[in-house]
Amino acid sequence: MKQNNFLRSVLFNWPVKILSLVFAISLYLVVAFAVSPEREVVLPLQVIVPRGFIAASSFPQTVTVTISGEDRIIHRIEPSLLVVSVDFSFVNAEGVASAPILISFKDSPLVSRVVYAVEPEVLRVFFIKSKADEPVVNATETVGPIEL
Repeated sequence: MKQNNFLRSVLFNWPVKILSLVFAISLYLVVAFAVSPEREVVLPLQVIVPRGFIAASSFPQTVTVTISGEDRIIHRIEPSLLVVSVDFSFVNAEGVASAPILISFKDSPLVSRVVYAVEPEVLRVFFIKSKADEPVVNATETVGPIEL
């Protein structure tokens, strides 16, 4: 008689039990695969200014880089190997110029299974022509070339 009660309790309301099981499995899959780990690092920003111009507005000295992907991969990335730079060498007139902030590795290619995001993505700076009596600083000498 006890087996009959057990069998009856298992088979009673079986559509609801199957639906609950499907919901539990789908919830597990969403949580396991939709949440990707992230790592944030603050890195110095290298800025290349155009010859004959000076920046009238300020720009940040550091930016936040978010690295997301597999947990075991993102924690192996050494932040000191990342180079964050913005190149304004294309500017040829006074005014506001926008340029994207680029991320690269110093000596190796970027890891392909990882997503890199930088905040802010674009830098806007107001440039004015430098005066003739002021020495023009060559930004490529002070900052260094960007290696892509």
